[in-house]
Amino acid sequence: MNLQSTILIAVTMTAALTDVSRGKVYNWLTYPAALLGLSLSFFSAPPSPLASLLGLGLGLALFGALRGIGKMGAGDVKLMAAIGALKGPVFLLFASFYVIVAAGLAAIVVLAVKRRLIPTLRWAASVMAASVMPGMSVRQIPATSTDMPFAPAICVGTVYAVLLEIYKGPFSF
Repeated sequence: MNLQSTILIAVTMTAALTDVSRGKVYNWLTYPAALLGLSLSFFSAPPSPLASLLGLGLGLALFGALRGIGKMGAGDVKLMAAIGALKGPVFLLFASFYVIVAAGLAAIVVLAVKRRLIPTLRWAASVMAASVMPGMSVRQIPATSTDMPFAPAICVGTVYAVLLEIYKGPFSF
């Protein structure tokens, strides 16, 4: 395992712990991680300095857009940018898939624990049915919010991506 992967695991685990315990992913963690990723790219490649910078920008762009449509925090966005800076854009894209899968599975568990899974599934089914059957009404779902820290999903998804990279080789298109 290379230095960037080791740092990545430590950073995402720390972010997951602070997000669960305090509800925040702190700048004191994400900014130095991003700067370290950019700096290391000059001495320990991959990624190259350009790939590190592209990964940082892609993390900000992709997850910044997701933040705009959802309830993701800015700390989560900066954490994904730091991942891009540490490992580059290709790793970031593959890891993002695993992060989103982990978040989806965690959301199912959270909804089940809070006894909101069945009403949510009924609502989703009515939305899908109404999209193909004109005039069908959409079920209403209670307006209560179910919040969930996102950094643990980031940690699980990126650690899984690192393990895949170790056993299968670097990601590529």
